[in-house]
Amino acid sequence: MALRILYVSTIFPYPAHRGGKIRISNIISHLSTRHDVHLVSLCSEHKDELDELCRRAREVCAGGRAVPHRRRRWRGGLRSVLHRKPYEVGLHQNAEMDRSVEQAIMEVDPDLIWCSRLAALQYLPNDLGATVLLDQHDLASRLWEIMGQRASKLWVQAYARYNRELVERYQQEVYEDIDICVSVSEEERQLTKQFAPANTALLAAPNGVDVSYFSPSGEIGEEKGALVSVGSMDQTRNVDASRFFVNEVLPRLQDRGLNVTYYIVGQNPTDQIQKMGEQPGVVVTGTVDDVRPFLERSAVVVAPYRMGSGVKHKIPIAFAMGKPVVATSNACHGIEVTQERNVMIAEGPASFADAIHELLNSEEKRKDLGKRAKSFIRKKYSWEAIIEQLLSDVEATMEKRNTPATRREI
Repeated sequence: MALRILYVSTIFPYPAHRGGKIRISNIISHLSTRHDVHLVSLCSEHKDELDELCRRAREVCAGGRAVPHRRRRWRGGLRSVLHRKPYEVGLHQNAEMDRSVEQAIMEVDPDLIWCSRLAALQYLPNDLGATVLLDQHDLASRLWEIMGQRASKLWVQAYARYNRELVERYQQEVYEDIDICVSVSEEERQLTKQFAPANTALLAAPNGVDVSYFSPSGEIGEEKGALVSVGSMDQTRNVDASRFFVNEVLPRLQDRGLNVTYYIVGQNPTDQIQKMGEQPGVVVTGTVDDVRPFLERSAVVVAPYRMGSGVKHKIPIAFAMGKPVVATSNACHGIEVTQERNVMIAEGPASFADAIHELLNSEEKRKDLGKRAKSFIRKKYSWEAIIEQLLSDVEATMEKRNTPATRREI
């Protein structure tokens, strides 16, 4: 029998053009093929677009509600200091969202409440009769730990350590009310054991890729020396990665006489990113309708990420496009890659430049690495296979726990 699922999110899934939205939209799409899904989500898109976005949600879900919300970073930071709340909780605090979730619970009477990201838990009232699932996306405490280690400014390091303490305390409190917790990697699932109650079911479901969409067209040839990074260029991890590459890796390649062009492809580039475009050999595209042509014409896709947790979508989509990738170990987190079989892993500036140089010098090696990466990702990381396994695990867990869903005979 179909479950009644209330999906609560801090990020509206449409349009699905970046990491978190891609995961949410794929999960909702697959959930809706078997169950009745009702979406309640914050929405930071322009108010004029709300009706259209809700219409798109209702095409997939049994019900969809968007709550307008302006995410102001200063507000999240201020609340973390004044009220000792984690930054992400204060950033997404919204009284209308509280009321909308409570109303949806009364109307839907859900068997399962699926919360997307840690901050979504704040909207749930006490004494729920439904099973509560948290999809972490990334482990927030781990994310702040890495930022504290990698940030270039001392005040950012100090704030990251402070917020990590707030997140860890918050996790201890709210995870008491979670029945099922989903991580994006086995490593983060194991780390979650440190603060999750013993009776919480801990599952792992990595980020996947739409292998039918991210497939080379065969109509765009490789551009000699083209190096490409993709991502939302207003996110700290992406800005840091681009800064690292432009300041420390690209000059090494240019000093070797290599004629390379570094394309920074992604929406909302910050002022810092835009200034990088003024340097020789750097192109900042800004928002593009489709990243696939840029990936297809690349000689090498680079993922020089040094901070952040969870699984980055950039690696799977580059693999699916059959492109050779040079990445840090942080960028490959949660993906079972093998060095030099389906990816070139490099850490420091010199080794990163060496790996790119090696690939640019050998067309055969580029094609071979890309071919193996494409085969690997299609076998193990298609969204369909990942979500099918996750749903099976969730339903089995609910049945084992004799939840209300079990009594309705799933």
